[in-house]
Amino acid sequence: MEQKHLLPEEQQVYWKLYWRERKTEQRNQLANWNVRLVYKCVCLLQNHMPWQMEEEDLFQYGMMGLLEAVEKYDPHRNPYFSAYAVPKIYSQMQKGMMQSSGLSRSLFHKMLRYKECRELMCQRLKRMPTHGEMAEELGISWHKYQKL
Repeated sequence: MEQKHLLPEEQQVYWKLYWRERKTEQRNQLANWNVRLVYKCVCLLQNHMPWQMEEEDLFQYGMMGLLEAVEKYDPHRNPYFSAYAVPKIYSQMQKGMMQSSGLSRSLFHKMLRYKECRELMCQRLKRMPTHGEMAEELGISWHKYQKL
């Protein structure tokens, strides 16, 4: 069965040229054509940023992830570039947020889980949840919740 090509002709030619020559200008052009993926990830993560981080910083981390994705992309293993690139972009953004927050990885992920839970409960309850409701929703005891 023949594989469908989802990229425009010009991009396909550029990808083939890049895989053969591996020039920086080619990599940058491919990244520019896919910068919308970074914007999409920034929009999805902007509510989870640490207070001291700005959207421009998040965008820069995302661009580092996009460049890494362009460099390591293998169409034989993953035919959709966006499906390969988005996790790399998110990963770089999360590393950047973690570094700017000054928290360890586990505390940072607990903080993200807490924020997501609080947002969902605010939407569901149409008010700020109490600490007891938060502890119950997170599935932890009141004592552990107070420690966190």
